[in-house]
Amino acid sequence: NDIYDLVFMDNQMPIMSGPDASKKIREMGYILPIIGLTGNIMEDDINYFMENGANEVLGKPTKKDKLNEVLNKYLYL
Repeated sequence: NDIYDLVFMDNQMPIMSGPDASKKIREMGYILPIIGLTGNIMEDDINYFMENGANEVLGKPTKKDKLNEVLNKYLYL
């Protein structure tokens, strides 16, 4: 169900990667935004995250202005 308005997904986690988790979440039918968070900001890394379900990817650390921009874009604040 859509009890969450948006998901922040870290790239590196203990059990599975952020792109793998995003892909599984999408396969379960989640259609709302997934925002990837990663310290790996190479173009290939960002594209891989997005190919696996992220709507957008933010580098870490993220500036407050960029975070606000993404929140406003996807949450219609």
